[in-house]
Amino acid sequence: MKNPLEAVRIVDFTHMIAGPLCTQVLADLGARVVKIEPPGGETSRNLGNVRFQGHTSYFWSFNRNKTSYVCDFADQKDLAALETLLREADVVVDNFRPGTLARLGLSPDRIELLKPDIIQCSVSGFDPADPDFQRPAVDPVIQAISGAMEVNGTLQAGPLKVGMPVGDALAPLYASTAILFALMRRGADPGKPQRINISMLGSLISAMAPHDFAYRLTGSFPQRQNNEHPQISPANTYQAADGRYVTMFAPNDKHWQAILESLGEDAAHLACHGTSAERAEHRDEIDDCIRRVIASRPASHWDERARRFGALIVPVNGLREVVSDPTLNEIYYQRLPSGAVVAKSPIRISDPPEPLLGPTDPPPLGPNLRA
Repeated sequence: MKNPLEAVRIVDFTHMIAGPLCTQVLADLGARVVKIEPPGGETSRNLGNVRFQGHTSYFWSFNRNKTSYVCDFADQKDLAALETLLREADVVVDNFRPGTLARLGLSPDRIELLKPDIIQCSVSGFDPADPDFQRPAVDPVIQAISGAMEVNGTLQAGPLKVGMPVGDALAPLYASTAILFALMRRGADPGKPQRINISMLGSLISAMAPHDFAYRLTGSFPQRQNNEHPQISPANTYQAADGRYVTMFAPNDKHWQAILESLGEDAAHLACHGTSAERAEHRDEIDDCIRRVIASRPASHWDERARRFGALIVPVNGLREVVSDPTLNEIYYQRLPSGAVVAKSPIRISDPPEPLLGPTDPPPLGPNLRA
């Protein structure tokens, strides 16, 4: 089967995480991504102090299956070579602050003059209609503004940033989806340019459901409850006898019964709380009992019991457990030609087109574009 994206040419002006992850998703699916970098390379090549073969963990994580060229926008010959590349492109992606490409001589109108049916996608911190559209934005800023930090944390610690860069990670997934839609639209109605904007803030606000909707209905939001859920019980994390933690969740009565079977006789008296409403009302009693029961056995015991009865009880993994688990490594990670081990694309397609690109290493900083 022919890969439907193998003829799609993407000019990638992205840096950091949000932009590169978008183009990596498309590169994994077979699109030809040409990464345009300033002299010295884009920001993530030197972001942080964990390095492999000269580049940081950030760059290794979000730039596989691409090629790289250097372009000095202040050099007219470089800019001319870039315009030649754009005339052959299908998609342009950037995550600069709004207006940066225009200041460098490549406004959206200019790009459309070069390629009338071009698809331009910009990942920004804020929506174009937002008065803050021109503000700089990074993941912690977006987490703070979106409300995500307010619903994360403890009473003692106050608002906490989610450890993963969720503000950076959601927007590129929306962006890659929108680009695929635009490519299909162009196939059905060719010849017209399309402009896409995906905001990090809008993407993270979309993930705040159902908390924001509940607040609109009630005018209040429960206090931070550690790992508890404001409406569901049990939904918490408990320490087992070996010091590891397990997390538990009972979204409905069926899963509650599976939890009771897993916990055994020491928690059998909790069966009287048969409905979700009753469990929410008696959450302290339920939590206290479960905490004592879980503390009586190691995490592996509860994992085995949960698997037997189909309960939503799992040990909490640290990175040590994740990277040393042979099953997780086989299914969810891949070894690049350099030997670097990185997360694999989670996309699985039956009868995939051949070849699906990858894995290839992130590119070394490429030659000058006009070389």
